[in-house]
Amino acid sequence: MTGLAILFSAKLFSEDLSTNSAAPANADTNAPATSDASATPSTNIASTPDAPVTTDTNAPTAAEIPAAANTNTPPAADALAEGSTNAPAVADTPAPTNTDTPPMVPDAAAATTASTDTKTSAGADASAMADAKASSGLDIPGPTIAFIPPEGSDAAGVTQVALGEYSMFFVVNGRIKVLGSNRADEGGFDKDHGSINIPAKPIMVPANLKFVNVACGGYQTIAVEDTGQVWTWGGNDHGELGIGVVDNDFHIPAPIKTDINGDPFDNVVDVASGFHFFAALKKDGSVWTWGLSGDDKAGYDSTGIVGNGDKTTHNVIRPSKVIFPEGTVITRISAGMNFLMAMDKTGGVWSWGGGKVYESRGTGSRDAATPTKLEKLPSDIKAITAGNGCGYALDSKGNLWGWGYYGGYLGMGDSSDYPRVPLPVKLDFPELNGRVKAVAMSEVTTHALRDDGTLWGWGSSAMGAVGNGTMNDWTKSDPTYTWDWLPYESMVMKPVQVLDGVAAVYGSAQGPYVYAIKKNGEIWSWGRNKTGALGNGIMMSSDTAAKHPDTNDVPTPKRIKPL
Repeated sequence: MTGLAILFSAKLFSEDLSTNSAAPANADTNAPATSDASATPSTNIASTPDAPVTTDTNAPTAAEIPAAANTNTPPAADALAEGSTNAPAVADTPAPTNTDTPPMVPDAAAATTASTDTKTSAGADASAMADAKASSGLDIPGPTIAFIPPEGSDAAGVTQVALGEYSMFFVVNGRIKVLGSNRADEGGFDKDHGSINIPAKPIMVPANLKFVNVACGGYQTIAVEDTGQVWTWGGNDHGELGIGVVDNDFHIPAPIKTDINGDPFDNVVDVASGFHFFAALKKDGSVWTWGLSGDDKAGYDSTGIVGNGDKTTHNVIRPSKVIFPEGTVITRISAGMNFLMAMDKTGGVWSWGGGKVYESRGTGSRDAATPTKLEKLPSDIKAITAGNGCGYALDSKGNLWGWGYYGGYLGMGDSSDYPRVPLPVKLDFPELNGRVKAVAMSEVTTHALRDDGTLWGWGSSAMGAVGNGTMNDWTKSDPTYTWDWLPYESMVMKPVQVLDGVAAVYGSAQGPYVYAIKKNGEIWSWGRNKTGALGNGIMMSSDTAAKHPDTNDVPTPKRIKPL
């Protein structure tokens, strides 16, 4: 849990929401967040939960899928059906091990497996996302700027990058690789494995699967195949894995086979993750959510994220359909720390969730449980980005519109007055007006990609996440290099150029660090490097990470070779 759980603390909401006092910071810990004892679990608990498809190993090795379940596997687990050649089929009872079931292999092995479908060029490798878009009929968001990294470059074959709190993932040639934290199995390894250093390690899944997207939240990970099948793994305190149970972490990916109504959960084209919840966009333009819809009493309030009018705190343990006005077809989704945004086929933008922090939604409405349209936005919106208590929309003219609880992170106000911005406003940055091609948010910063390939950042750079060299002097913190920080520390109020030649930029509402890929295929990162999330090979001992997590922060972009 990072220091910016700030705005969601119980103390905050005991104060007058009309004030502009700074919200308190919460300390980072080295253990996964526990489920809220007061949360009311969903009554739709299935009697036969989904489960991981193989037994526990500490590292991926080529092996058949064993029939025996490990101690973390729920009873009566589903398994891959015999003879599956494309996607896992639903089985009523565990299937016996058989030689027809595709073996579990790491990416390195999969890449050399003889197959008539193996693609050798970067262009072919990167076609998975484009193929999924074409088959769905929707404009699915892939990388911030869709491009094909040059063959032979550091990012060759990469079609997606996803950042979580302190875990990050690459989709490479349809396979998923991970770096960073594994504290709640979100890295796809048993937690005894510890954090994952370079080179990025492959996730244990059947060799024939091809993934088009991945997302990570606080302690849980989600991915979707080109067939529309969703897989999840990691922490499950609030039913985040969507497999019908609460509690227990699962490091082996499992498919979500049914929704909350017992119907097949399929045809998914995009996924997103908040801190304690997941969201999925289906081919028919419907949106589905699950996980915590409520206040965990530990600093995170996602009340209303289920999007069906229910404002109670409860765990949603299988995918539940979000209720939009009839005829609404959603084409994009974006998850913030505790709220969700969606864009429909007409360019309309919707938001919900986030509990009492109504400014994050940009609607002006205090109703967190009903998707509401942002009426103050222009009609030509082409992209949306949800962050930590803030949101952005990008119009067709290259202008940014922003709103949120933290007006300072939007580049508004000054050190004496950081406003709250409950409705969208057009941001006025002379360096960027009319030239923005994409925007990404970390937990505390914003980065805008200009039409000339230059990358510009602003926000709180306490851990170096802006990328212009600004960072707290952690030698003077008490204790030194500690984890606590307050809103608006080491602020960079207006856009500053931090990199050039950029093709794509990636952030996460859950983490204070940033990745970028240049047009020449180089990969760059900066910000907080707790658990080696920056992919630069610098790791800390668990004791150092617990007591002095800012020892190895990086305040300027550095080229890395994580793959």
